Amino acid sequence: MRAASNTDWMIPATARARHRRLVFTAAVAVALLGVASGCSSDDSPTAASAGSGASAANATASRTSACRPVPAAGPAFDWFPADLPLPAGTYPTEDVSASGASSSASDSDSHRGFLVVPGSVTDFSAFIAREWTGAGWTMGKGDAERGEAEGGFRKGDFGGVYRVRDVYCDPKFSELLLAYGKGATDSQ
Repeated sequence: MRAASNTDWMIPATARARHRRLVFTAAVAVALLGVASGCSSDDSPTAASAGSGASAANATASRTSACRPVPAAGPAFDWFPADLPLPAGTYPTEDVSASGASSSASDSDSHRGFLVVPGSVTDFSAFIAREWTGAGWTMGKGDAERGEAEGGFRKGDFGGVYRVRDVYCDPKFSELLLAYGKGATDSQ
């Protein structure tokens, strides 16, 4: 038996059914609005539309409005080690050695620079795991998260650290910050 405070019996069955359909329709509309708002509204391609295959699948699925255009090439780094391979198509954009040197290291001991590398963060990580170790460089443990990877490398008395990030609006390229010098890093 129903409680006296329940007034459902006063509303005709057809009105209750109509009310349930209206609530259900509103809930579906809100859910679809949430899905649609996650879609990009700008002309920048998403990783899913940029191409097919493993590279496109490994690219960041959604780029934020904070992405930057891919910068133009800058002058070559005269300090870059000749035996440290980079993916074909990589180019330097900015040498920040002078502004980034710590007070305990002179400009000739430690260098930093930004480069553009073709491919995703995952592509670059796979490349260095294969090519840098193959060229005799020892890799540190490193760390990775969505859209970013970082780690250290060493060969003899020289070494460095890298950070590759997914910051460009064009998902076919990634930003690489590389620091290199004598005793620059411990490979552990």
